[in-house]
Amino acid sequence: MKKRVLPLLLSATMAAGLFAGCDKGGDTNTTTTAAGNSGTQASNTATEVTAPESLTIMVDGTLVATTEEGQAEFIAKLQELTGIKTIKIVQPDHSSYYDNVSQVMASNDRPDVILLNSTYLQSYAGEGILWDMTDAYASSDLKTRHDAKNSGVYVDSVRMDGKLYGMPMQRGGGCVTYVRQSWLDACGLKAEDITNYAAYIDMLTQFKNKGLSTVDDYVIGAAGFIGSEAPYINYWPEFYQDAYPTFVQQADGTWVDGFELDSMKAAMQRLADGVKNGLIDIQSLDQKTSDARTKMASGEYGVFTYWANHWAANLENNIAKALPDEDNTLVALEPIDEVGTYINRLANVWCIVDDGNNDSSREQAIFKYFIETMQDGDKVQFLWTYGVEDVHYSYKAGTVLAGTEKEKTYEDGTFHWLEMKSDNTKLYSKMHITAVDALVTLKNDPNALAESAVKASQLFTANCRNEAMIPSTDAYAEYNGSLITIKNEIIAKVATGEWTVDQGYEYYKEQKGDQMSKMIVDSLNALN
Repeated sequence: MKKRVLPLLLSATMAAGLFAGCDKGGDTNTTTTAAGNSGTQASNTATEVTAPESLTIMVDGTLVATTEEGQAEFIAKLQELTGIKTIKIVQPDHSSYYDNVSQVMASNDRPDVILLNSTYLQSYAGEGILWDMTDAYASSDLKTRHDAKNSGVYVDSVRMDGKLYGMPMQRGGGCVTYVRQSWLDACGLKAEDITNYAAYIDMLTQFKNKGLSTVDDYVIGAAGFIGSEAPYINYWPEFYQDAYPTFVQQADGTWVDGFELDSMKAAMQRLADGVKNGLIDIQSLDQKTSDARTKMASGEYGVFTYWANHWAANLENNIAKALPDEDNTLVALEPIDEVGTYINRLANVWCIVDDGNNDSSREQAIFKYFIETMQDGDKVQFLWTYGVEDVHYSYKAGTVLAGTEKEKTYEDGTFHWLEMKSDNTKLYSKMHITAVDALVTLKNDPNALAESAVKASQLFTANCRNEAMIPSTDAYAEYNGSLITIKNEIIAKVATGEWTVDQGYEYYKEQKGDQMSKMIVDSLNALN
């Protein structure tokens, strides 16, 4: 019997506003039946756990293998390697993924495994519809592999009261601020001199005054003025600085609502000033990440805060494609003094949906043959990282991006990405696991990341702090969705100049945001 789940109280705007580095993904519902089950199948345990006959997976656009991008071949290979005979992938459009998640999880037709961010993990684990994999993980070979790479901290970061309801497949990662090297050069600036907010704003102002953007109205933008999932502020670190819009635990262990602190008021004023002074794109309010990336590529933005991984190279490639005659070099800034460190977000996690039966054999099998194999350090992990040979990558001699300035020819035996099916002017750069963020060391890793991606990742890793998970309480579950909706509306209207900061907080009280906040804070502090 399916367990009951309450609707997750998140606004539609919030549900669609942010993603984990990719908004590509199309409506996908693919089933493939295995022709065989050879390869590196998961071995049976002493209790003879065997591979499940079938598996339904729900995932967002972070799985690059959409229907158009070789999903049938990906599924066939996954079946071959794991021994799962039939695998079905449900992959809604990335921008509306969590709208679909809410609908599916409230129905009687839930997937077997589902990829969730920390907000939805808390909600559904609290409702009792996610399987507790704590014991299974503790005695697994996967834990041994994590321990060998000191990756257990990333697993521990998503525990709830010590329990594990989801498994990260990589580090959460985070964003760094990229600046066009050519714009810095035009202003006689150096990236290493942008060390504080005054220098940062001066840089943006010089970009604006020199007319370096292809438009007159702004030089920087992003997707939304606030993110839809933790850590919320990662697209605007220089403007939020030490502010945080939700609940934070102070050094003495007590909880407060960061939205009610003066630091948050100052952050909103900085955003409003940036829009008013013609530095920030006001269309950031409701544009998608793909819109923001396009503006960066086309020369509208000279500064763009985005993911510190393969996207460093992707952004440079996008610029080269849009503006082939211009320097496409990007430089990642170290966090300015007021920011201190970038935020390593809580990783998205793969969760097993509990079928509500006392017998956990089904869930044990899914853990063994899906969760564990994804990070086997061998062929299955290679598949989730690089895709299918001769579909997404190849070792055969050949030329990629033929006829473009990025054309390159490879000798036989050399790993290289292939052109994407949807756009043959772009190469694949990952499949689902980003190699630089993997939690398990991969055998025979071709280390295919571009130098710019490695540099961005290294800079981020050296200058980041881990996001903390907020404990789930009844008050948090009941009120936080509505509270976030109120907060997001205030941030949007203050940033765009419709309201002053004071008017925003007057509305906050009118909507009883302060009362809901207090109930949540009290419930969190009662846990101490």
